[in-house]
Amino acid sequence: MSWTYLALAWERPSALALLLVPLALLLFVLRTRESRVVATSDLEPWRGAEVRGSGARPRPPRRVGPALALALLALASGALAIAGPVASAAPLQWTCVLDTSPSMELVSGGKSRRQRAVDAAEDLARRQGAVLRWIAPALDAAMHATAAEARGAIARTPATSFAAWDLPGALWVTDAAPADPPRFAGFVASGGAAVPGPVAVEGRDRIDWDGAGLVRVPGGAPVRRVQLDGLDLGSAVPLARVIRAWAGARSIEIGGGGSGAGSIALRVSVSRPTEKRELEAGRDGWTAAGRRLGAVRLDRAQDAGLEAWLSSDGDVLVAGGPGRIEIAWVPGDPSDPAAFAVSWASFLDACALPPAGVVPLDERVAAGDPAEAVPSALGGSDSGSAAWILAALATLLLLLALLARRT
Repeated sequence: MSWTYLALAWERPSALALLLVPLALLLFVLRTRESRVVATSDLEPWRGAEVRGSGARPRPPRRVGPALALALLALASGALAIAGPVASAAPLQWTCVLDTSPSMELVSGGKSRRQRAVDAAEDLARRQGAVLRWIAPALDAAMHATAAEARGAIARTPATSFAAWDLPGALWVTDAAPADPPRFAGFVASGGAAVPGPVAVEGRDRIDWDGAGLVRVPGGAPVRRVQLDGLDLGSAVPLARVIRAWAGARSIEIGGGGSGAGSIALRVSVSRPTEKRELEAGRDGWTAAGRRLGAVRLDRAQDAGLEAWLSSDGDVLVAGGPGRIEIAWVPGDPSDPAAFAVSWASFLDACALPPAGVVPLDERVAAGDPAEAVPSALGGSDSGSAAWILAALATLLLLLALLARRT
């Protein structure tokens, strides 16, 4: 654990209590004592001297000799070395990695697990004097947004593996404490009790978990829609046929006539043609010649969260992400229609968002108690240099104190 104060971070702040040892020793040496006259004989002159000098006499000033001063400095340096100082010229900055799994949106006690985890991260940063930076710009706006706004921002954020962020200065923000704690990163876990509710949809039916078992609710599935831009599903092109079949099999409506954006499971956009030339591409056991309309640009801010799914000659023809697909190539008849249909259906399934409020059963279970761990300091390989210098200084001061004692 580290604790930041002014320009230093202390890995073992409780060891700073050892500074009381040299202070106590100094006070012991300088403590006040009265000087009294004691008779050393029964003779009358001596007893008279005792009576005359029985009052307190001025105490001569006590001095701290060189040997004692060096010993006190050695003790203080040793205490600071044990506390583990780490230089921190600039304020600590932690890179926050947010768990974007559906369980983070479960609500209990009036707050979602995400809100409680973010509050815990900010509280830990405040206590440690750190500044938080989220790994995706969309997440900054999502931290204290409404649930619907947060889901949208999180959906546009690429999924990130915690294992890839086991780094000094990284903070995992999640609901359940990791079973395998990170070596360098820290974490905050909101915890939380199990939350019964919808766990899946099958066609028009909804499957609920009541805390003990699964219950089917006929006709209870919320309406989901696919919004299409630039593609006429009334046409006979193979891609249009596949999307129609996929949506029908999953009871997903086609078109943007819903009451709100929350009902849209997937947006499919076909680029406006910047060029029209034939190009052959394929994957998953199929190939097809088709019209290339341009290329999907993944370096633009509005395309954050998209990953290439189909490429040719280094250009991205099809890309997808949570709730969104961008297409810059319209395929013709494929070499293997069955493989083509299975490949595209799997891609559509991977990108389609689940209905709001539907959370898989394994995500609804209890997340345990709240927990936290502070990240290792950045530049951790040099974090012990100051401690070694202080330890060497303490040893040198102690040797000088012994030499001064003998002279």
